[in-house]
Amino acid sequence: MRTVKSITNRLSRPDSDDRQAPGLRDESQAVKPYRRFAWRALALLGFIILPAIAAVAAWGLWPAAAISQSGLVPGETTMSITIGGRNRTFLLHVPPSYTGLVPVPLVLDLHGFTSNSSQQAGLSGFREKSNEVGFIVAWPQGVRDSWNAFGCCGTADFLNIDDPAFLRAVVARISQLGRIDRTRVYITGLSNGGFMTHRMACVAADIFAAAAPVSAPLNTSASTCRPSRPITVVAFHGLNDGVVSYNGGSFQSAQNSLTTWASIDGCVGGRTVFELPGPARCETFETCNGMAEAGLCSLNSGHIAYTGQTDLNIADNVWDNVFSPHTLP
Repeated sequence: MRTVKSITNRLSRPDSDDRQAPGLRDESQAVKPYRRFAWRALALLGFIILPAIAAVAAWGLWPAAAISQSGLVPGETTMSITIGGRNRTFLLHVPPSYTGLVPVPLVLDLHGFTSNSSQQAGLSGFREKSNEVGFIVAWPQGVRDSWNAFGCCGTADFLNIDDPAFLRAVVARISQLGRIDRTRVYITGLSNGGFMTHRMACVAADIFAAAAPVSAPLNTSASTCRPSRPITVVAFHGLNDGVVSYNGGSFQSAQNSLTTWASIDGCVGGRTVFELPGPARCETFETCNGMAEAGLCSLNSGHIAYTGQTDLNIADNVWDNVFSPHTLP
């Protein structure tokens, strides 16, 4: 990640623990033995959704519609598309600086299991970063608040929903409506959304220039993750995550996920390490095929890594150090 050379340590919201975040359960099954245990543990967290998060999301909404007869305009709105015979929705945010005169980057930001697009918009910080920098951001909505991400989770997994097709369609639809720089389309997500972020890095490297999963390791092996090109994947994971353990158990560990991506991307040499407070750190394999990078930021946080830690602002770090330096070849 040429990361951490420009890390900023400001956070855009007060500290909180995992119980202050929207319901987020996660994941498993592609690593078969993990499934039942993980779902039970994640279900306990899944119903702890404070009204405060919804309020934050609501206060952050722009009153204007984000689409007019002439295309996208600044504002925020919920849009729908039909994919696989099913009506799907996504929340779309167009920053005030957007004029439609020049192409701008696009970020997809995926919610966790039992959460939703509005809650993720109020939690992750990408709405604020969008307004600051000028990219467009979309928060797609999973079927019954779930994503089909290598065996996890819930309804999306059970019904084998074609979420990769849906997310490709979201990018295509936004590109039809506005001026999107197709070499600068990125994906991130939390928990189940983080697992889905990994899946899209594996199956849609032709669409996404880089990926930044949060609180989720790669939930499959290198033999099943075969991206069409080397792709930058930098993960963010709480050292004290009690839902998707940093050290593994129900899923592979965060460190094993990092080395798996390093193998997929053909990385060689050692890791560049940037120390953060206490045991926190960011480490990156920077010498990989196709100028890709594989990285991991280990944070002093629990499962909801956006909050409850002051190591770094995830949205700032992802944009500045993971997304901005990378484009499609």
